[in-house]
Amino acid sequence: MSALSFSVPVSVVSFSRPVVGGVASLRVRCSDGLVRVGRARFVSPASVAALEAAAVSGLPVRFGAFAPWSPNRWFSSVSAFRLGRERSCSLSFASGVSRPWRVALRAALRFGLARFGTPYPVSLSVSFTKGELLESGGEISSSSVLGWMNYFASDLGRCGDMRHNITVKCDDKSNLVKVVDTLFHELRHHEQVAEGWLNKGHWKGEDQREFAYDDKDCEKDANEEARKAVREFFADGTVWDF
Repeated sequence: MSALSFSVPVSVVSFSRPVVGGVASLRVRCSDGLVRVGRARFVSPASVAALEAAAVSGLPVRFGAFAPWSPNRWFSSVSAFRLGRERSCSLSFASGVSRPWRVALRAALRFGLARFGTPYPVSLSVSFTKGELLESGGEISSSSVLGWMNYFASDLGRCGDMRHNITVKCDDKSNLVKVVDTLFHELRHHEQVAEGWLNKGHWKGEDQREFAYDDKDCEKDANEEARKAVREFFADGTVWDF
């Protein structure tokens, strides 16, 4: 069976149950201006209940669809989105990040929080730099995108503060796919720490602080999960206008 892809969280404006060509359907008008349609027999009672609850409460949901269908057109599932995740996130842009980039990255962040989100807060800052990027040690980076998470924040969990500060820096040659991949990679690290898999360089209890970067299980996991999320995020064929 094909993997599910998901829409970004949206609110339900209205929905109806038309019969189209003799087939019972669900037609949903959403807050992003799109109308999503599902065949009633393919949508579970739990998904229908989530849809009805969202129409009353105004809380956001995500639509899911099996490839090659886009969840922005045809859906087979509806799941509640934990609003607390989005409320616990702050996003800031440095000057020079254009409006199209901001729109695309906000959508990517909402998607990433739905996929990797935790009950703990996270703040994200995005900046663009003309020319080469510098690593934290001051050397010139060979990458056009850098991302990192302030790791000390994981120590604060004992006090109930799990806020992680994620930074993404890009040069003016960056492309959206690479930037989104970096964002998802860092959000996966946030999830790893929040779930207790990663703690001060220990992966599920194993000390991997002396491992090479490519040999660390936390990086392998973040790379793999970020690639999956990138495929899902771009699966609907949306063309971002830059």
